[in-house]
Amino acid sequence: IAAAIANQPDPNSNNVQTNVTVVGLPSADLGVTLSSSPNPVLDGANVTYTIVVTNLGPSIATGVTAINTLPAGFRPAATAPAPSSIVTNANGTVTITWSVGSTAPNSSATLTIVAGVNLPEKNLPSSANLDTVTVSSQLFDPSKLNNFASVKTEVEPAMITVTRSGASYMLSWPATPGNIVLEGSTNLPPAWVRITNSSVVPQLISGQSYNTYTLPGTNHFHFFRSEERRVGKECRS
Repeated sequence: IAAAIANQPDPNSNNVQTNVTVVGLPSADLGVTLSSSPNPVLDGANVTYTIVVTNLGPSIATGVTAINTLPAGFRPAATAPAPSSIVTNANGTVTITWSVGSTAPNSSATLTIVAGVNLPEKNLPSSANLDTVTVSSQLFDPSKLNNFASVKTEVEPAMITVTRSGASYMLSWPATPGNIVLEGSTNLPPAWVRITNSSVVPQLISGQSYNTYTLPGTNHFHFFRSEERRVGKECRS
């Protein structure tokens, strides 16, 4: 408020000017995106989720936190940057809480999560594997529609393929990090015998990595299965 006065009489008393300045609270429009690779992924292999948190401004966002929930049967193997995330498991639901910290306007931060896939054989193939992430901060967010993201990951079984070349037969299955081994049997019901690694040869087939096993000409197994050997659980197909 500004007023003008004088010692002499003033015929116009409208000598007061008022100006109101509105001061708003700091705010930051946070957004989050989520992607997965590869998709589809083989059971027993790893999938990488990439989370990108962006501050669209106008203020610095403090106390930024992103919470990621993995699909059932997915287990985290590694996160980067590792020190800023906490993994919790509540009745089989795995949640990764990422403390992003402070982000400047028009800047972003990225977290990658490598998760191992281990689903029951009877549930494969599966498309009901939804990974979700939400982001929040201590500041007021004027637009919350972009604070949530999700992605579905297709999971397929690592099937055994049989090919023939002349009188020889070759078995092949995708090479995954899940320690999938090949077992054989001569009778049913089967008495499974693990086929040694020395008989299993890695090969590139159509640009993809496979493990292969060529059946010997005589005295070989008649039945085969692939088995994923993991700590505390086995999955057969």
